[in-house]
Amino acid sequence: QKISSEKRLLWGATGEQEWTAAMTTGVDWKSLTLPACLPITTDYFPDDRGLKNDYMVKEYSLLPEDMNEFCRLGSKRQLTAAIVFRELVSQRLAQGFQLILFDESEKTDLLNSSLQIGNSPSSFSLMRQRSKNKESSEEYRLSIGRIFHKIRLKGSTIDVTIYTPRHPYPLLKRQYRYRFQAPDMDSYE
Repeated sequence: QKISSEKRLLWGATGEQEWTAAMTTGVDWKSLTLPACLPITTDYFPDDRGLKNDYMVKEYSLLPEDMNEFCRLGSKRQLTAAIVFRELVSQRLAQGFQLILFDESEKTDLLNSSLQIGNSPSSFSLMRQRSKNKESSEEYRLSIGRIFHKIRLKGSTIDVTIYTPRHPYPLLKRQYRYRFQAPDMDSYE
């Protein structure tokens, strides 16, 4: 048998590499994480009909007076609405939420038509707009599974809207019994 003299290539960490017997391949365990890391952005947000029919709405607002109550208790600096707004978004991202991004046509549609969910006007994420009274507003939409959060900074007020499923998935009950067998035992305990 004749061994081919052409190079044997395989895909490696730095692209195509020539195969040698000394080459080690395997799983890059450092890159595996638990739980699995999802992308930081997604593009799915239910339409207004789906939100009305399939989700329960919870809303609350944060006012500057509420935020600065902690400052009087010994904090060194005053909290602004913008700082608290960014912190609310950052905390959710740290807990596994994904930012919801809209493409340009959806942003235009949202600007042209003011969607009404409950009594809160819907907007778009990652974009600032000027309203008629020159007060800037900023809004982020985030999701984790089937739970959606809308966080809006308008002037010095932060409005948070939480959409939770009206019909949650049924919980699956699994019977599990731990069984242990030591090396010197013939059966499981």
